[in-house]
Amino acid sequence: MARDTRRSRFAWVTLLTLLLLAALPVSGLAEPPMGPPKEIDTRTLPVEQSLVCQCGCTMAVAVCDCGTADEFRKEIRTMMDQGQSNDAILASYVAKYGEKVLTAPTKRGFNLTAWIMPFVALAVGAVLLMTLLRRWSRAYQASPAAAAAAEAPLTVEEEALYESTVADLLKDNF
Repeated sequence: MARDTRRSRFAWVTLLTLLLLAALPVSGLAEPPMGPPKEIDTRTLPVEQSLVCQCGCTMAVAVCDCGTADEFRKEIRTMMDQGQSNDAILASYVAKYGEKVLTAPTKRGFNLTAWIMPFVALAVGAVLLMTLLRRWSRAYQASPAAAAAAEAPLTVEEEALYESTVADLLKDNF
């Protein structure tokens, strides 16, 4: 009887998996055809990777292929041709759009917390976990049930009951 329920359960899981796979859209049909590969300007790439496209896609200008990113690239090239440094170009975009235009927060002022807090949270979590594990370990070691279980081995009757229960479970399920 246990095997029949396992077979039935396996059949249902297989059927549901196949239905879900059939319902997934084919990814090749959903994507537009790719155009010719873009030329990568290694001179402007560091600045493009540091700026978020303002079209709403939240991608870096270096990887976005919208018109807004193309305008950013043209402006960056023009500024570099005029002799502006990478930092000056980034500063001009921050002045124009605010710090939200940067792909990563600056490492000064209040933004420094965005860089520090993940590490602080990880350290606090590790300390809390260690504290909890030590408390649980001490509480288990101090409990009378744990002490009794550690001191007293199984009696012959308890061992026979254990072995018969395991044998019954193995016979019924395997």
